[in-house]
Amino acid sequence: MFKRYLKSILKYILELLIVAFGVFLGFYLSEKSNQEKVDANTRNALEQIIAEMKANARILESAIAYHEQLALELDSALQGLGEQDFRLPYYGNPKINHNKLPSWNGVGTVRLSETIYESAKISGVFQELNISTIQLISSIYEFHDVYTEFTKSTVDQLLALDSESKTGDVLELLGRLCKYDIVSIERGLLGDIQKQVVELEGRLKNNSYAK
Repeated sequence: MFKRYLKSILKYILELLIVAFGVFLGFYLSEKSNQEKVDANTRNALEQIIAEMKANARILESAIAYHEQLALELDSALQGLGEQDFRLPYYGNPKINHNKLPSWNGVGTVRLSETIYESAKISGVFQELNISTIQLISSIYEFHDVYTEFTKSTVDQLLALDSESKTGDVLELLGRLCKYDIVSIERGLLGDIQKQVVELEGRLKNNSYAK
């Protein structure tokens, strides 16, 4: 009687263990599958961010080349100006007109893409990255804001030119565009993007980007 009772207890315990193990195994496999999906999505998002940064680098290279060419043409045009010419109204000045520069095709500032970056933030991908990787990425896109601010300020001033604007003031704005502030920011941003792309690709290869 006791043996039969003990056997029943052991049978129930064994069945309970089997059920518990099955539940645990199912939970483990489900969590593993979910984590694998998260890892794959994180890796894919990082690859897309790198691709977006490379595309922005190519856009900046074109903008820099354009502004450097304008700088050469502007310097050439300035050689024919005397000191008194800088005090004359710009519009109507027969010696200088930026629209007549051989390569002139507008201000040439560019809009850099942030679509993938913003999507990654919204989708929670950054929660899967370690702090240093987030900082690497964010620093580049924050630099976009600096570039946008400078370009907007300069373009707004160019658009505000009128018949009273002096030649010297206009040439200063054009210099900011293609010789000083803006093109310098473009070069700095391009260099940072190229550097960070190399670093991010290294982390992607070594799987050292995750928490």
